[in-house]
Amino acid sequence: MKYKVGDKVKIKTWEAMEKEFGIYVGTINCDYGFTSYMEKSLPDNRIVTIEDVINNFYQIKGHHQYYTGDMIEGYAEPQFKRGDKVLAWDYFEEHADEVIFLAYIQGATHPYIVVCDWDNVSFLSGKKFYIEMCKHAKPILQKKTVTLDLTDGQLEKIKELIKE
Repeated sequence: MKYKVGDKVKIKTWEAMEKEFGIYVGTINCDYGFTSYMEKSLPDNRIVTIEDVINNFYQIKGHHQYYTGDMIEGYAEPQFKRGDKVLAWDYFEEHADEVIFLAYIQGATHPYIVVCDWDNVSFLSGKKFYIEMCKHAKPILQKKTVTLDLTDGQLEKIKELIKE
């Protein structure tokens, strides 16, 4: 699942979902069906917090309905700043590319503006890149390196524990 417990996300507008999925008997025709009751229960800014993740469903804090990923526009606020390396994609997270975040356009269907490397395009500086708009982006978790100052005896003990 893309989002995790505690993430603040923005639910797509009724109009955006109707345009994307169509409507059937008064319900948006997305994976699980988005009802008018679900629409009325959202706050005006449409920003909610994920309280639980169950199978392919997100439970929203303070709501009794379950939402699916196709109902979510994206993170409520980008969790990163201009210049950060992020993973960005349109439809399948497994096809995400590592890119550099530039900007976020609230309400756009592809709100994340990113810079990608590309060998066939160059700009004034001669560095090769292109700018792309993506539907989804998330921070790249940075690996942290920890340096320990150990005595020889402590190091041997750790090596023994690792072997077990």
